[in-house]
Formats: sequence, structure tokens, C-alpha cells
Amino acid sequence: MLKNYVCVDLETTGVVPEKNEIIEIGMVKYEDGVCVDTYQSFVKPTRKVPPFIFKLTGISNNALLKAPVFDDIAQEIKAFIGDSFFIAHNVPFDF
Repeated sequence: MLKNYVCVDLETTGVVPEKNEIIEIGMVKYEDGVCVDTYQSFVKPTRKVPPFIFKLTGISNNALLKAPVFDDIAQEIKAFIGDSFFIAHNVPFDF
């Protein structure tokens, strides 16, 4: 079993990583199989979010307007993951 890993889940503005943006990130950190920390943040996108994404994710435009931009939390995210293994449902997309 992996000793230290972080499970990551993203909500985005679409399904093409090169064209779409993260609007929410959630992470759970495990050490020796025990949950030791969590992280969640909405992320303010630089372009308009398609209406179907709001319906699909349940995220409100108001939540995104108050959210930090990705650059403001990037170091926080990197520090949270640290040297842990990165686990996600769709690793090529989420990474």
C-alpha cells in the first residue's frame, strides 16, 4: 500500500485541459492509510463558465466571483501535495 498520497478532484469549465480552467479543487491527504488533512477551494476563472457547468457541478457564479485566481493558490496546492503520490479519477486530465 502507498504510504503517503493525495486524492485530488477537480471541477472545470469543460473537458479539454488546454482550453478549460479549474473552478474547484478538492484534495484529501493520507499518511499510512489515515486521512490527515483536507483542502478545498473554488477558483475564479478568467473566462465565462458555460451555464451547463453550473448545473452539472452545483457551483454558483457567486462562489466563483469571490474565489481566488489559480495563481494565488498554486503554491498552497503544491505545498499540500508535497512529495505525496498524486491520485485522481482521470490522472492525465487532472494532473
